[in-house]
Amino acid sequence: MSVSYRIPKSFLAGQNVIKGARVSVQGRNLFIWTPKSNVYTDPEYSDGNGSSNGNAIGLTNLGQTPPSRYVGFSVNLTL
Repeated sequence: MSVSYRIPKSFLAGQNVIKGARVSVQGRNLFIWTPKSNVYTDPEYSDGNGSSNGNAIGLTNLGQTPPSRYVGFSVNLTL
């Protein structure tokens, strides 16, 4: 999920350096909805060992938890 906000040009008035600005927040695995009887893992998760012994998504342990939550922030400036 990503949310961006473009700073209005009126807020940047009165200076000649920054012509435009945008701030963004990104997130992954912010919410995880699973039933109580869920024994499967996140299908996007891979243990990265390249083993071919696992299931269709490469995992041998279906009880693994999904990767941790990720939240990022960015600022884009146009000069």
